[in-house]
Amino acid sequence: TLSKPSSQSDTRLTTLHVLGGIDLRDVYGHPIELKARKSRQLLAYLAVPSGQIRSREQLASLLWNDRQDEQARGSLRTALSGIRRAIGDDALIVEHDTVRLRDGCLITDYDQLKNLPDNNGNVSSLEDFYSGEFLTGFEHDSELFTEWLRDIRNECVNFALRSFKKMQTDLQRKATTVQQSNCCGTVFLLSH
Repeated sequence: TLSKPSSQSDTRLTTLHVLGGIDLRDVYGHPIELKARKSRQLLAYLAVPSGQIRSREQLASLLWNDRQDEQARGSLRTALSGIRRAIGDDALIVEHDTVRLRDGCLITDYDQLKNLPDNNGNVSSLEDFYSGEFLTGFEHDSELFTEWLRDIRNECVNFALRSFKKMQTDLQRKATTVQQSNCCGTVFLLSH
């Protein structure tokens, strides 16, 4: 069953998985429907990295660069409306000509990956936190989107490498040879 957040507290606990595709979940782990592909891409762009304030002009040209200005802005309004319906009215802050997500309205696996080494996270396998390339299958022909996508994908690989190198160091102190070997293999795969 698909669900919608029913209150502000539910909105704050919405999870957006962006590693390995896009998957939006409510506080109970149920899928939240956001049908339009460009709405999902826009949500990811607003969420990663967190705390970004984007201009409406930038957002309209991000995914609707093939349309006239007024039509692109109309498509942006429609996408923002879909995001509001999916994750709650209070999740988006639109002020004058800027758009941003309310702080704390989404938890992303990107942020979890980014903060893993700093939180002394213990990861036993790549799949524990890196379920695939950032936004797999959600490429777009816009130069701005493609550049952002490439940069975030590179960041994700670097975050994963940093986590595994930290884990490798920890394992060298206290783990078996098999665990050390598995970790070294993962670091090698990520770096190539």
